[in-house]
Amino acid sequence: MESAVTSVKQAMKVWESKTCIRFVERTNEKAYLEFFRGQGCWGHVGHHNQKTQISIGDNCDFQHVMEHEIGHSVGFWHEQSRPDRDSYISVIWDNVIDGLASAFEKRKWNTEVVDFGVPYDFASIMHYPFTAFSKNGKPTIRNVVDMQGKTPYIILSDGDAQQTNAMYKCSTVMMKRAIDSFSSFKPAPRVQKRSDQCIDRSQRCDEFKQNDLCRQHPDNMIYWCTKTCGLCSSDSCIDKNGNCPSWAEGGQCETAPGYMLPNCPHSCKVCGGSTSPPTQPPATTQPTPPPPTCTQSPPPPPTGTQPTQRPPTGTQPTPPPPTGTQPTQPPPTGTQPTQPPPTGTQAPSLAVGLRCVDKSSKCSGWVSAGQCTKSGWVFRNCLVSCKAKCDNQPLQPTGTCANPLGLGWDYKLPDSAFSASSEMTPGGGWVAGASNARLYFEDDHNQKRIGSWCAASRDPQWLKVDLGQVKQITGIATQGRDVFYEHVKSYELEFSTDGASWERYKENGTSRVFDGNCDHFTPVLNRFNPVKARYVKVLPHDNSQSWTCMRLELYGCDS
Repeated sequence: MESAVTSVKQAMKVWESKTCIRFVERTNEKAYLEFFRGQGCWGHVGHHNQKTQISIGDNCDFQHVMEHEIGHSVGFWHEQSRPDRDSYISVIWDNVIDGLASAFEKRKWNTEVVDFGVPYDFASIMHYPFTAFSKNGKPTIRNVVDMQGKTPYIILSDGDAQQTNAMYKCSTVMMKRAIDSFSSFKPAPRVQKRSDQCIDRSQRCDEFKQNDLCRQHPDNMIYWCTKTCGLCSSDSCIDKNGNCPSWAEGGQCETAPGYMLPNCPHSCKVCGGSTSPPTQPPATTQPTPPPPTCTQSPPPPPTGTQPTQRPPTGTQPTPPPPTGTQPTQPPPTGTQPTQPPPTGTQAPSLAVGLRCVDKSSKCSGWVSAGQCTKSGWVFRNCLVSCKAKCDNQPLQPTGTCANPLGLGWDYKLPDSAFSASSEMTPGGGWVAGASNARLYFEDDHNQKRIGSWCAASRDPQWLKVDLGQVKQITGIATQGRDVFYEHVKSYELEFSTDGASWERYKENGTSRVFDGNCDHFTPVLNRFNPVKARYVKVLPHDNSQSWTCMRLELYGCDS
């Protein structure tokens, strides 16, 4: 999920750097962009005073892909769809995947395409790469004129920016912003004392900082590691938002002083000021949309179709992984003082959900050739050599009686120990069987095992695990499916010592509903009071907006 959020933010930053377009975090606006984990990379052309969706499917979470999809919402069709394209390229129809010829259709001047005097652009982010939608790996597009060293689908081009600035009348917009910014200028505010202490509340803050959690999870870390994350210098000089250091580094203390100075005094180095703060941040603040959360669900597949796709066959060309540092969100549109997390909130887990492994003996050679930043396939299959963020050891809770019980990682528990109410078979010999419900399990192309258990329908389902003998069980970790977006958002548990009599897990006399996953790969750990049992049954809750797919590990010790 981090890569998806990062790629969107990076793409937005590029659009903002070259045009007058600004991305503002939604409050209650009727027209807005929603990024979600769907199937494939796609976006609607233009916006129509309502919600506009952009899908970040499997292998879509790259900066240039999101620049392209945002380009559709800005109002662009594909460059090779221009009516004058035949003077610059030819489409090799025999190489196009059957049924996808419409992707290469030409659009109409004025009603669909307005070029604002900008000629055909081989460097456009909206131009397909020359093997797009190829059924045999051969080119689907061929240039018929000199490309002058340009390459399509890399980054927002000068031609893209020129058309956008003309379309949105950016010269007028930017002049108005400059006038509004000058007229709203106010003296630097006085920073008010804050009652929170300049301390760390976790003993693992150095570890969290080393793993870049100060930047990745600022809203959480401002409470746990206020001092280590550089958010304070004394009890009277504390930032109120975990993003303050990155905002200050980006110059927001000067460009948005109305919000920054009272809320980020430490990062802006203004502790001890003498003027009164304004009541609200300036209107020129440039926030970005929020990442997908548990409240934002992808649309269900069409009625009557298989619940999910089987893994693609063959090696698929992929875009390069994101490079550079992750841009951060600018200040929000209101003062949001940080509050301590609710009782029971645990310090963040360091688990990524991807096992650190090189899947090819050729990885070192590909790394030397620079393929980690050029090929998404290399990046995903050479995690160690490409120095990607991944897990060198399995997720494990702290404390006693918290050992993995053999479902995931080393897969000690046999396949026969798993059973389920139903198992999805999407075709082509692929099976999402119960025995695939193992934490860290991935698609197995040799045995055609999908990287998780998936139910065959949306009716109430269950997944059962036989530990072989009675254990003392103290925790569970879950993931969604290895590829695509399917996951379980909440579930309940039942336990049994004999496999016949079952007891629902309760706390304070009420059945506990466990938090599941917000994405398909990040492990979510839940601890509970020790239970002696041999059999464990997971009961996923209604998943009407997605299909029930999950991987898991149980934790405990010998009874």
